[in-house]
Amino acid sequence: MTRKIIKLRGHHISYLAEKYDDNTWAKDMSPLLSTTYINHYDFNGQLEFLRRLNLLTERIFTDRSALIKIINGKDDICAFCPDVKDCRPAKPEPMNFGDEASLRGFNLSVREVYSIGELIEKFRDYKEKTGIVSPRETPQTH
Repeated sequence: MTRKIIKLRGHHISYLAEKYDDNTWAKDMSPLLSTTYINHYDFNGQLEFLRRLNLLTERIFTDRSALIKIINGKDDICAFCPDVKDCRPAKPEPMNFGDEASLRGFNLSVREVYSIGELIEKFRDYKEKTGIVSPRETPQTH
């Protein structure tokens, strides 16, 4: 049986790092999907996007054999994003910068395949070296 490789772009790797660090990937999304929130949040398919994003994130973190391929361009998260038309690889800063900063910060390469275990190690190393969770964060000034 072949495993499906999950394709992610740079700034979505930072998203995973943030979810891993605060453990929010494991939280139940059902309150967000209740009818109370549907009218407030379901513009342009945002609730369906959140539901599918939560399922993909949970799959990545619970399936320790999950493989992630780093790509440049639309990825498996972009595939169900209601705003995908505004999320183009050719879009000027900060979109490309978010991808590049994440890949550089976590020392990842486009077209390479990583296990979730390898990515978690890179997340931990980055936080230990910088004091912040991902390159998308801004360091706190003291």
